[in-house]
Amino acid sequence: MKLPFIHINCASSIDGRISKPDGERLRISSRKDMERVHILRNELGSILVGANTIITDDPKLTVKEEYVKDHSPLNKIVIDGKGRIPAGSRFLRTEGTSFIVTSNDADTGWMDEIGSAIEEEDLDAELIILKGDGPVLKMDRVLMELADRGIDRILVEGGSTMIGQLLNEGLFDRFTIYIGPMIIGGGGPGIVGESILDELPLKLRISGVDRSSGGILLHIDK
Repeated sequence: MKLPFIHINCASSIDGRISKPDGERLRISSRKDMERVHILRNELGSILVGANTIITDDPKLTVKEEYVKDHSPLNKIVIDGKGRIPAGSRFLRTEGTSFIVTSNDADTGWMDEIGSAIEEEDLDAELIILKGDGPVLKMDRVLMELADRGIDRILVEGGSTMIGQLLNEGLFDRFTIYIGPMIIGGGGPGIVGESILDELPLKLRISGVDRSSGGILLHIDK
């Protein structure tokens, strides 16, 4: 089965950080770049993030009308092998279908809580339970499950663990990084955690560079 088309996108400071040292979200992208990202969300139709993004930011995972007036509901995909995201997370209650992909080693009480929220609130959501290596899910298997559900294009927006897994396994078609004109410093998360990669350095190829509202947008190929 053909895997979905994967476009990884993230925003980074000049020193390669994607958030504050304590992991708190920091706006790096310009307004113009945010418009680009929301257009991408709408074009691809599906957005994928890791559990840490949900726990830290509690995002809605939507397309904002201020950027795209006529938009379609998104497929919202969250990878949570350990079973940690709250059942009250906002993305579950925004328009579009939500998919929570977890491991069969995740806490059964958490699974029951998520399942109860879906059933009692009649949420448009599905809990996908896969066999994992402990809580770590193999992303090729995850993508196959999503393809089985008719998802053929996905925008991956992080965080660093998720981006690292996909890069490590070569499971991406496009990779764009907006570099904002700032230095964050500290020991906060980078674009990818080094411990995730089997081989360092991971060599990629820059296929294009665009100036974007004071920042730089890198287009990267395998």
